[in-house]
Amino acid sequence: MTARVQSTSKLGSRLRRLAVAAVAAFAAAMLAVGALAAPAMAAEPIAIKSAQDFSAVINNNPSGTFYLANDIDFAGAALEVTTPFTGTLDGT
Repeated sequence: MTARVQSTSKLGSRLRRLAVAAVAAFAAAMLAVGALAAPAMAAEPIAIKSAQDFSAVINNNPSGTFYLANDIDFAGAALEVTTPFTGTLDGT
């Protein structure tokens, strides 16, 4: 009977360690994708002054808050937006 109790105890201990490892791996994965990150503080809007600014700031911070500081001529500009834009853009 003692051997069976020890065997069950070892199994329970292994399951607990496996569960802790699984939770730790899940939490690490969620941190990596930002799902467990603290809510972002409201940042000051970033000025976009040129076509080059537009590409750079949108790619570096696609969820940011931006405003057009002046009229921008995109004629001849090589724009490369590589991430989906989910932020805000005030075009006034």
